[in-house]
Amino acid sequence: MTAPQDQASSVTERPSIGDMLSEISADFTTLMRQEVELAKAEVQESAKRAGKGAGMLAGAGVAGHMTLLFASLALWWAIGDETGYGWSAYRELPVGWRSLGTRGEKQVCLDFIRENWTDMRPRSLRERMAASH
Repeated sequence: MTAPQDQASSVTERPSIGDMLSEISADFTTLMRQEVELAKAEVQESAKRAGKGAGMLAGAGVAGHMTLLFASLALWWAIGDETGYGWSAYRELPVGWRSLGTRGEKQVCLDFIRENWTDMRPRSLRERMAASH
């Protein structure tokens, strides 16, 4: 007679279908929450990386702009220094500079140019030519 009691106790030890569905539902909910949290963490990490990349790109753009600006100024200065005609007469001279030219009517300026700008070769060439003679 012990056999029917063992069968009855083994039936009661098994969880019911409702309990199994409830457990599956709880596990599925936990899994979904964990996946959502993982996705959020991945998006945050991706956004951080994108932000750093955008910041670096902006910094490189500013650095490139400054490099181009200073290279242009250096070239402008070098051409003006080499030719001797680098500063516009329409601008005020910077502090510490002095004017070597003249200002006035067109004919006055043309006369000054004719008298003073007799050699249009670059300064370095003029100096080399003078040193070789």
